[in-house]
Amino acid sequence: MGITIGVACIAITNATVQLMMNTESVSKSIMEERSAGVKLEVQYSIATNPARIQDAAAGLGMQPDPNIKTISAANALNPELAASWGVAPLQEPESPDAGADASNSDSSGNTSSDNSALQND
Repeated sequence: MGITIGVACIAITNATVQLMMNTESVSKSIMEERSAGVKLEVQYSIATNPARIQDAAAGLGMQPDPNIKTISAANALNPELAASWGVAPLQEPESPDAGADASNSDSSGNTSSDNSALQND
C-alpha cells in the first residue's frame, strides 16, 4: 500500500509540474498577443489620424474639398461658428441644482406639467 501511495504522489507531482509549465506557456502567449494588440491599436491610430490622411492625400496631389467643415466639441459651443455652419450652437449643460427649483414635483415624482398632461386624458 505504501508503494501505491508513493507512485500516486509522484504522478500527482508530475501532473502539477506539467500543469504549471502549461500555465506559464499560456500566460506568455497571452502577454505576447496583448502586446501585438497594443501595437495594432497604435498603428490604427496613426493610420486613421485625419492630419496624416490629409498629408498623404496632399502627397498624392489630391486637394481637400473646400465644402467640408470639421466640428469639434470645443468649437461647437461657439455660436458664431455654429451659425456659419448652419446649425444651432450647443448649450452648456445646466448645473444639477439649477433644475431642482424649476420643477414642482409631487410624491410620485411627476412634475406639475406631467400631472396636467395626465389630467387631460
